[in-house]
Amino acid sequence: MRLFMRLFPALLLAALTTDAIALDVTSYRILSMGNNLRGIVDDPYTDVMMNPARLVNMPTSLEGKASQNISLLQLGYFKNDKWALAGEWTGTSSDAQTLTVTPTITNGLISQLYTSENTSKSDNNTLSGAFMKSFSLDHLTRLGVGIVPTQNTTYTENTTQSQRLYYSTSGAVVETADSQNASRTDQESASYAFTVGGYRQDVDGGETDLVFTVTPHMLRQTTCSNNSSFTDYDPDQNGRDINNRIVNDPDTASYNSGSNSLLDGDTKVNYALDFRRHTRPDSEVTNSWGAGVSYQPDEQDTRNTSYTSNTTVNGTTVTNSTTSAGSYQAIKTDNYTAYYTIGQYRRLFSDKLLLAYMAGAYLTAGTQTKKSITDPSIETSHSTVQSLTGTLAATLGAEYTPVPIVALRAGISPSLNKTHSQEDVTDYSGAQTTLTDDTVTRTILYSAGIGFRPADWLAIDLYTTGNIVQLNSNYNVQVQYLF
Repeated sequence: MRLFMRLFPALLLAALTTDAIALDVTSYRILSMGNNLRGIVDDPYTDVMMNPARLVNMPTSLEGKASQNISLLQLGYFKNDKWALAGEWTGTSSDAQTLTVTPTITNGLISQLYTSENTSKSDNNTLSGAFMKSFSLDHLTRLGVGIVPTQNTTYTENTTQSQRLYYSTSGAVVETADSQNASRTDQESASYAFTVGGYRQDVDGGETDLVFTVTPHMLRQTTCSNNSSFTDYDPDQNGRDINNRIVNDPDTASYNSGSNSLLDGDTKVNYALDFRRHTRPDSEVTNSWGAGVSYQPDEQDTRNTSYTSNTTVNGTTVTNSTTSAGSYQAIKTDNYTAYYTIGQYRRLFSDKLLLAYMAGAYLTAGTQTKKSITDPSIETSHSTVQSLTGTLAATLGAEYTPVPIVALRAGISPSLNKTHSQEDVTDYSGAQTTLTDDTVTRTILYSAGIGFRPADWLAIDLYTTGNIVQLNSNYNVQVQYLF
């Protein structure tokens, strides 16, 4: 019974979990002080998710995350210095209907009545897993491997049906117009992150991490839409239209159109290499610095087809017209990123206060080439976009422990981002155009959280980016049960 009561918080979390990013590598403790502090402030969960070789520092535990917005189930089991297994399912769905009725009043009488009914549905599901294993090379060096497969399926669907009735002064319906619009998008993506990490502890307390990650990924998306309308210019069959002009019955017009789009993303592979170094000049101070490079390629081919059809009936005369078209677009993207960070955290006032800060510089260079072909005239255009983005970021975070079972956390993270881009466009006639753009953005993110340690075997962390004293803040919960 006592064992059940100790397990109950973790089991309850498994049943009630809601909202988070799949297998977030950052603990809610660190997020409460600032996401940029991951890899700088020691945190067993975050350190292991960034480098599986650090399982040596992870206590045997059952972990779970939850928040209050999006449906989520996340659980992970970590075996000290051995292996870890985690899984997460995230799902959101919506189903909405609206009905609009709008009359138009002219001289005290209804001259038009517009009715519209809209239905929208969406569904988003993400399934992720993780397996990590660590190996001991010697008493100071560890090697870790990990795999994180992720699959996402999404669909959105919208349908609108409308009708417009026109009335004469006597109340008769003298014209009707009906229309229907429907569209649906289905998307599927998958990725498989393979990680190899090395971790070494120095005799003097220093630590070194080296992590290499390879991530194959793919994306596929289909979109289809259909639109139709039908207008009857003489629904009462009296031989006159809404303007009292003589017409031949029946007098109608119908319109139909549709389009289909298939986006097929080739399987590409991302590469990332990260290095981190920690030194401890004394028991109260930990210094760190890190650097990394990554390469993210992507290639997508999109094929579009469309058609339109018009039919008019005027008495015994029927007129039809139909057109169709197709187009093809190929987009290739290459992004290169490099970063450098420095940071430090200090333990003050007999470990009651942890004060941490970091500063980092990030640089991303990207090239995107786009080729478009339109049938039937085979009009071809080419464009190349080159961009350079630089970011300066800093974080100041604190963790205050007034009593052993409670920790108060807060952080502030300002950043400055500047992007320069240049687009060179060549249209089907050979004309060339160059467009340049420069943007500067400044942001400040605030975070806060509370940690509870009611027992040696249980830790609960609350995190929010809102006002922590308001009940409507977006709280996130992480629970750790220690064996």
